[in-house]
Amino acid sequence: VEWWSRYCRHTDSSCSCVSLSLPLAPTQLPTEIVTVTLLYSRNSSVIAVRTMSSTTPIFTDRSAGGTYSSLGAMHSQPPLFNSAADDDTEHGGDLHEQALEPQPFVWWQFLVSGFAVGVALTAAIAVGVFLAVYAPGESSSSTEAPNTFLELVRPSLDECSGSGLIYPDSSACECFECFKGKTCATLDTECIVDVGVGNAAIFYSFYEQYWGGGASIAVPAWYRPSYGMPQVVPPFAIGLGAALADAIRELHANVGNAVTDGYSIVYADGATQVIRALLYAIAQVDGEAKPLYARPPFYPAFRGWGNENPIIASWTDETDLNTTAVTEIVTHPSNPVGDYPPPVYPDAQRVIYDLVYYWPHSVEITTMYNESIMVFSLSKMTGHSSTRFGWALVRDEDIAYKTIGFLHGETFGNSAPGSYQALSIIRDLNAQLTGTAPSEYEPPKGESLFSVTQEKLSDRWDTILDVFEGQQNFVLSSERNTFYGWVQCNVSSVLSGNMTCEEAFLAYKIQGNYGNGEMGVDGYIRLNFVTRDSTFDILVQRLTEMFKDYSDRFEEHLGNSERLGGLSNQAVKRRTHDQGKETGA
Repeated sequence: VEWWSRYCRHTDSSCSCVSLSLPLAPTQLPTEIVTVTLLYSRNSSVIAVRTMSSTTPIFTDRSAGGTYSSLGAMHSQPPLFNSAADDDTEHGGDLHEQALEPQPFVWWQFLVSGFAVGVALTAAIAVGVFLAVYAPGESSSSTEAPNTFLELVRPSLDECSGSGLIYPDSSACECFECFKGKTCATLDTECIVDVGVGNAAIFYSFYEQYWGGGASIAVPAWYRPSYGMPQVVPPFAIGLGAALADAIRELHANVGNAVTDGYSIVYADGATQVIRALLYAIAQVDGEAKPLYARPPFYPAFRGWGNENPIIASWTDETDLNTTAVTEIVTHPSNPVGDYPPPVYPDAQRVIYDLVYYWPHSVEITTMYNESIMVFSLSKMTGHSSTRFGWALVRDEDIAYKTIGFLHGETFGNSAPGSYQALSIIRDLNAQLTGTAPSEYEPPKGESLFSVTQEKLSDRWDTILDVFEGQQNFVLSSERNTFYGWVQCNVSSVLSGNMTCEEAFLAYKIQGNYGNGEMGVDGYIRLNFVTRDSTFDILVQRLTEMFKDYSDRFEEHLGNSERLGGLSNQAVKRRTHDQGKETGA
């Protein structure tokens, strides 16, 4: 991290400037930005002007020994610089002190310097006020201006009838699923409730109630605007990548779900890109494209990646291949069932463990995984899918570094603001888990995003199990407290092939997902149980109506079958009697 300051020395005829590089601790990220212009004068003549952007550390000038705070308090004689030092300092050289002779008073220089001071102080005050309100992790002393996103979102929820939000980039309510109207006050009973998409919206109410401190950030325009966000972080790295690595390692230690010592960390745009990059790296390191396998039901994108590029991998459904010539993806807990099946190829040279759901918001953490490749994502951990941040813990450094070619070829690196948001979220989550979160908006001590979500998800599963109790037409096959319902359709219309499981649910205005065999299994559908509260309530209502309707149909069908069977038997007896009369039997 480098901060650049400009030093100018005015003479009678010219002004020369040199640049000074001020290194900051590489893992420190700014929480406050102050722009200060200092005017140094001797005998009423302008000697130097210094403009600086920084947080609030004390900077020490190596050449002159002067120490200055970022608020401009002068602790020793300000440094004076020779314009001949320009070339040296542009390349990291030292700045040399130079004594200047007093110069005669020039009235226009005095006016210019006074104007410069006024502009600088005005800018400093404006920037200070803005950042006191919006800087991450800082709370404003003013009670008049909102100091967190929560101060904006709560009135927004009220204005949208609790069924929508006005986001900072908009001026109108954006309604939640199946609500409509200017203030989202009307429930659209004819809408199709979408529980197919994998958004983990169950977390959102937590943010709207609690999370407004360290996880709410305002990223300034100057923050890391160039290419170069590191995507592979060895254990000894520095910079933003190292800050993320430290936060991620602390998180896994706090949760106890994965070993991190000795692992490189690969970052990418979500777990999907992480796994694709790993498949590329495996092919590069092993010198061949291996068959890719995953036990059904599996995330459908796995098959797509296996068929995407034959020089990287090729999809296979076979279970009896040479174990050294296959790459297997093992998802724990599985999507969508929520169980922990062993690898089909336990001796495979390359096994990628997809652990995106292995967090204490939905499952009990009983094992600290120590596999060669382990993948995680922010979207399934905290619900921040749009941030597009995933990571892998990779023991083999060669594989970790080979992912760079793929990632840079696709996206030129991660979004720095997105990665900074991920860092802020993970740090704040660590503070919740350790009971050190200082913000008044954080949950009570001893609670966290994980514990609050786990309680809510458990309550939802109580409701879901009641809805599915005694069902024979639609059988719930998922483990309790998992994100999804994996539902088997046992109705005749699906079993006969007249319609898919997805179509059976669509008839009752429920949009599920993967109900056409996309996960490698026919006759099932995946329903998302981690939606917003209002969406979940609508889903429960429609499932109840659907199951009652099918139960009534089933009973009516049985009654019709019995009546038809009775009539058929009577007709047979009557026909036999008539035939007997004709034959004389």
